[in-house]
Amino acid sequence: MKKFFLALLLIISIDSKVAFAGAPACLNFISSIDWRFFVDEIEFKFDGCRCEIGDSGVVKAGWYMGISEPIAVLDSTNDPWAFPCLDLKLDTRVDRAQGTSQDGGDNTGGQKQYHFMIFPVFGILNFLQEYFCFERVTSINIAMMSEVLPQSKNDILANIIDGGINLLTANPIAQAACVVDCMTSIFGEPANSMFWCTGCQVPVKTHSSFIPAKDAIAEAAAAVQKVLKAMHQGAMLTKTSNASFMFTTTEAGSVMNSMCEERLFFERIKSQYSYNINTPTVGEAFPTGDYPLTIGAFKNTITSADNISFWLWRKREYCVGAYKCRSTFANFQN
Repeated sequence: MKKFFLALLLIISIDSKVAFAGAPACLNFISSIDWRFFVDEIEFKFDGCRCEIGDSGVVKAGWYMGISEPIAVLDSTNDPWAFPCLDLKLDTRVDRAQGTSQDGGDNTGGQKQYHFMIFPVFGILNFLQEYFCFERVTSINIAMMSEVLPQSKNDILANIIDGGINLLTANPIAQAACVVDCMTSIFGEPANSMFWCTGCQVPVKTHSSFIPAKDAIAEAAAAVQKVLKAMHQGAMLTKTSNASFMFTTTEAGSVMNSMCEERLFFERIKSQYSYNINTPTVGEAFPTGDYPLTIGAFKNTITSADNISFWLWRKREYCVGAYKCRSTFANFQN
């Protein structure tokens, strides 16, 4: 199956490179998406599974499948109202509220705007939708922008809106424990139960636009975690993978099985997502919290103004033949 996809993508690439030459990264799917990651993530096992159809009592059987697909674009920008992967700036005023990558060059802190743009590439391309449970939405839309969120300018307000949970994890002991999450992010999968950590990247803490300033790419990779947390907490993203959590088990019922349908889950699931930088350069997909030097080395440019954009990859593990395929973003469909 993987060889089939590689051959298909090669044909598409040959036909499309000329058509998309010079286009912004979001419109140049062939060059800006890590297609090898897509192929590598395909899993098909003859492990039996079954799902009950509604309340009818009818049970359908199927087999395990796992796929990852680019469903959205995440931005971390110094320029407000800027969409790097579309090469678009909506605010070009001289007196605009410009963000910063560092305070005085001493790495004490920066301020970023962050965006979540629904951009389901396979839905837009209608790519094998009859055979795989890819995102069904076929339009592009803006789901979240920090420029319009009052908490993005105020850490105190952000903590109140977040229920104060960040105050419980801001202590030295909780932050020191993130070393474990860093190691698992490098050598395996990030620890989902350590929800306050961001692997080897700086902690995301509140939903404000303030973040400790380090390497520009790694800083951006950490900053976009804020929007993922907010999207899950706002029930705009769902659990689509058999994610593991050290503090509980699926059998206990507290983490609902998502093999038969998407489930609401009000915290970002780190192992469910991967990221692929597309602007100002293109990089390979990497997991949440990967080591900054690995994801950021030579990826920034002098002219980028530290406006960074990523493809967001979401993993879906499901019961083929019995899964209830639906759109996560149906409410945003134009």
